[in-house]
Amino acid sequence: MEQSKGHRGNNILTVLMEAKGISLQEAANTVGKHSAELVKDLNDAKMCLPSWGVRVDADVARYIGALEDWVIGNLEWSFKTVRYFGPGHDEVKKTRVVALRSRHS
Repeated sequence: MEQSKGHRGNNILTVLMEAKGISLQEAANTVGKHSAELVKDLNDAKMCLPSWGVRVDADVARYIGALEDWVIGNLEWSFKTVRYFGPGHDEVKKTRVVALRSRHS
């Protein structure tokens, strides 16, 4: 039976590294680029929404706002918990610098 890879097997960076044979930095760049494209797509799509009338437009705007809040809420949670960045999570949020450990440590 194959040993579980834990977080390593379910992390977008390590999945990209293994699937595409790329470095950690290349995987991070790929994720960053893709995320920026998704934000651009969302903003472009919002600009193209038709109008369904004042009431429906307000509901649609509230729904889209809730989706945006969900994304930023997840990011905020990621910086408030020690799950991803350990006890130095506040410093990581401030500097955007993450100290990485070797796979073997």
